[in-house]
Amino acid sequence: MCSIRKISCESPEKYIWDEFLYLENESVAKRFLTQKYSALGASHAERVSFRNVYDFISYIKQARNSFLSIKKNSLWIQPLLLYYGMMGLLKALLLTIDTDYPQNTTVLRHGLSTRKRKKVPFRFSQDEIRVQKEGLFPHLAKLLGVSIATGETFITRNLLGMIPDLQSTYQRVFNHPSLIPIELSHDHPIPEATHMEWEIEDSVLDQLHLTPQSLVEKLNSHSISSQFRLSLSQDQKNRVQMIWLNSEVPHVNSWSKGFNHPWFMSDKKGNYYLWLSNNCPIHPIPEYLTLYMLLFSLSMLCRYDPPLWGEIIDSDMSEERILIEQLLSTVTRKFPQMILELFYEEKWILRIQ
Repeated sequence: MCSIRKISCESPEKYIWDEFLYLENESVAKRFLTQKYSALGASHAERVSFRNVYDFISYIKQARNSFLSIKKNSLWIQPLLLYYGMMGLLKALLLTIDTDYPQNTTVLRHGLSTRKRKKVPFRFSQDEIRVQKEGLFPHLAKLLGVSIATGETFITRNLLGMIPDLQSTYQRVFNHPSLIPIELSHDHPIPEATHMEWEIEDSVLDQLHLTPQSLVEKLNSHSISSQFRLSLSQDQKNRVQMIWLNSEVPHVNSWSKGFNHPWFMSDKKGNYYLWLSNNCPIHPIPEYLTLYMLLFSLSMLCRYDPPLWGEIIDSDMSEERILIEQLLSTVTRKFPQMILELFYEEKWILRIQ
């Protein structure tokens, strides 16, 4: 079962990159890849890991240097550095689940596209990102079991609304929440408990135009392996109390999958949120893919349209600049950790000592 690691450290960012530095050791990386390939059932796992280990280490080294150079460079080029750093980490991830990556040149493409001719006046939050048939993004999504159709288009604002660590800035910019904080009855499972209780403000139901029971039904209709029920003890005013049940674990903090539901997300501190925009034409996707799509859009803007990029970042009063800076900060801190979690199939909660 995928576990949760709670780690106390002086600097989460340093701790994360020290973990990657460990994987840059050839013997360690070869052993790690051999374990991964053996779990995949690959024949001659040790031989394949020997073949792939140099590429694996190179992707991590380039990514580490890209991320760690962010603070030395201005906002003018930070999106480019971050995007290619993210791409390096994703390629390293691909080598842990696809022994033959890259099979051909088509999987080396971005796999995403944006409007070449931007709308005037341009707003980053209104930009469109389209999923292509071939490339790194659709290849990775397919291997990880994420269903995203070729040609599917995502609006940047909707993607920004799926990032828990951006929520406070998102609400200030758009004057509307997209994620609602959830309160757990207990942070840890109670001995012999078979379920977990959680609650939200009842005003959320008005925003969703749902009754408590219809919300439960809607949650269950999109659930992967968990079941939701209304709690029998509705004793808190202005709160809706619910029950989460799962046959494998009694509490969302007992495993790395959390609520194991596409509408529930967590921030870097381990707090949970309910996605409000479930009437949108899009569906939530894993956060690491969401962040990658957003940085693709920013990096293309930064690379191919410097005058327009300059208009956004040179305006100190621009709300979009505030949101973009917060996004870059979130990616810098959170994305490498997400890749490590995928490497080790664990959820990490890093707290400063």
